[in-house]
Amino acid sequence: MTQDPPHRAACWLLASLGLLLLTACPHRRGNQPPETRRFVKPDELLAAMAQETKRTQSIRAVGVVDMRRRGQRIKAHMVYTAQRPARLRFETESFFDQPISILVLDNTVFSIWDLNKGRFLRGPARPEHIARMLPVPMQPEAVVGLLMGEPPLIAFDQARIEWKKEKGLFLLTLSKDKQIQEILVDPISMHPVEAKVWTDGETYFTLKYKDWQGFLPRKVEFEMPGEKMKLKLRIKEVEVDPKLDDSLFQLTPPPGIAIEELE
Repeated sequence: MTQDPPHRAACWLLASLGLLLLTACPHRRGNQPPETRRFVKPDELLAAMAQETKRTQSIRAVGVVDMRRRGQRIKAHMVYTAQRPARLRFETESFFDQPISILVLDNTVFSIWDLNKGRFLRGPARPEHIARMLPVPMQPEAVVGLLMGEPPLIAFDQARIEWKKEKGLFLLTLSKDKQIQEILVDPISMHPVEAKVWTDGETYFTLKYKDWQGFLPRKVEFEMPGEKMKLKLRIKEVEVDPKLDDSLFQLTPPPGIAIEELE
């Protein structure tokens, strides 16, 4: 068997490496997005992203939650069930399998059972009440969307879109008055990669979605510098669009615990 001379073998190697670099991740870098994803108008990109994120109507997820807030840290097992538009059951337990807390949202009603403190609170599902457990002052539907891979959007009256060729991602910028939001979007999957909001020039929150598998990310990172809070969710198991019983979104206090009504 004849062998190519060394210089010819080297040429073949260089050519192969060049081809590999060109074909490895064609959508990650480039002067233009893929032909089928060349959005010009922001509302077109928003519609495409919403269409993708809303493919999943409900999920059941198991994983770990790690939250740091003002010098304190809570790390626990989590199980949550979410259903659009605004139903959520979020349970945490220690690594010794001891229940810590249960939060339930049923559209307009908020309930939380803090097993550590022996308290049961119930009231309207307003952002300030939700923030008692999930340190995210958002409307119920925004919290559910966030947990299902959909970043909450600010109320905007201006929008623009640009292609970030160095990242191979769309950059969507929304703004109103002194509030600005930027969202990086993958042009192939239409999955949001990162969302960031500024208010009066200060970072309000940063949200990152990582390790997308199917319709859902397996890692969620949420940070609010003003609250000195960092929240990380690592999802180990996911069930997509399970059949959910209404009783999951109802929470009744055990005998002997009074209900503290929130206004």
